[in-house]
Order: sequence, then structure tokens, then C-alpha cells
Amino acid sequence: MGGSLFTLGFFSAFQMVACFNIESTSWRHIHQPAEGFGYKVIQHDASSVLVSAPLEQYGVNRRGRVYQCQVSSSSCSPLHIHVPQHGVNMSLGLSMSKTGTSTKTVVGSHACLLVSYFCLWTNHP
Repeated sequence: MGGSLFTLGFFSAFQMVACFNIESTSWRHIHQPAEGFGYKVIQHDASSVLVSAPLEQYGVNRRGRVYQCQVSSSSCSPLHIHVPQHGVNMSLGLSMSKTGTSTKTVVGSHACLLVSYFCLWTNHP
């Protein structure tokens, strides 16, 4: 009987310790009224992230934007990426990638991945 109480007490205490959260910083919530905002997120530098909104329709034949968001203020502004004339409704931002040492980010769409190998590079400071 004494062993059962000890085991029960040990596992109860272990469960309380296992659920303890030691993260010292709080989460940041960044909101933008763009369709599909947050589909891909890449850390751009120490103070900002790049966030894609591939479903945002912002022109007659233009779909998909990439935003640069400041983490400290949670403010975002769209990056101005030159899209060629044949990039019609391509859902820019479905794919984004960056290496750890580069300042460049590859931004693509379904056209980039499946059909024509159409990709855009951004070198935003």
C-alpha cells in the first residue's frame, strides 16, 4: 500500500514538472487582412520575417504577395517584386526558401514548381 502511494505521488509530481513551460519570451501575433496570409514564413533577419499570402488577389491578373513584417511592431508591408507579364495569377509565395548564410530569398509559385521553372529572387535589404 505504501509503495502504491509513493508511485502515485511520484507520477503526479512528474506530470506537473513535465508540463512546465520555460520559454522566456511571449509569442508574437502578426495579422494582415490578406487571403492566405501566413502560408509560408521565413526569418529574414534578426528583426523581421517574410510572410507569404499566395491567395491574395491584388490585380486583375495578379495573385500572391510576399510581406516583410517587423517582429517588434507586428507591422507588415508588401515587397515590391517585379512579376513578368506571363506571370498571370501564379499564386506567388506558395514556395519560399532561404539558406542560412545568404541574404537572398527564392520566392516561387505552382508555376515554378510544376510547369515552367519560373522563379523570382528577392534581394530585399
